[in-house]
Amino acid sequence: MSRGESELHQGCKEEIRDALRVKFPDGKWECERPIPANEAKKIPKLVPDVSGRIAGQRVVIEVQASYLTVPKIVKRAASYRARGCAILWVVPLTRDLGTQNFRPRLYERYLHSIYFGRTYYWLPGDGISLRPVHYGVAYRYIDESEWYEPSGELHQSGGYDKPYKIVKKPIYGDRVNIGDNFHWNNRDEFLPWNEHKAIPPLSTWQDNLSVWWDQDEQAEFERRYADNG
Repeated sequence: MSRGESELHQGCKEEIRDALRVKFPDGKWECERPIPANEAKKIPKLVPDVSGRIAGQRVVIEVQASYLTVPKIVKRAASYRARGCAILWVVPLTRDLGTQNFRPRLYERYLHSIYFGRTYYWLPGDGISLRPVHYGVAYRYIDESEWYEPSGELHQSGGYDKPYKIVKKPIYGDRVNIGDNFHWNNRDEFLPWNEHKAIPPLSTWQDNLSVWWDQDEQAEFERRYADNG
């Protein structure tokens, strides 16, 4: 982790912890409080970035300022569930994503799948307010072209919008507060769309927002790429 990432990571942890302490003074909120290993159940030692309780429920918050491998996501998800903790992954940024198309990192795509089509972003000063972003379908225009075969037959192509497979358009949902707009959610094992690594059963700290993106457009995009392999 670079110095800039380290400072962003630390600042995010402390700001979220301090805000949760104010909102939930009995929640025992701490940064990097170890959860000892349980060798009998084969659960490794865990050190969540932020942990405490909301309405008696154990919540852990992982601040992901640098690259996280998918196997580590899978392992942490399973371990926190085994410990009876709901997990919330937060991705801190130094500036807003904006409105232009972008390429989410692999771990961001997995977090997006874990939280039912949204990734939670945070900027300095947000406290416990998060910015949920859906990775919408992004398009590029395919120019028209035409050519003749040696036989003299005319061929034409292009002149339409084609969706990118990995590049996405950020679609913002309403801001959500970690304390007021989330609930405990258990979900079964699942394989994220267009990925190869299944996510184990896990307990998430999930927002209560209704879907705010075009589900028909998303379904058509998935069908198109499924048909094309």
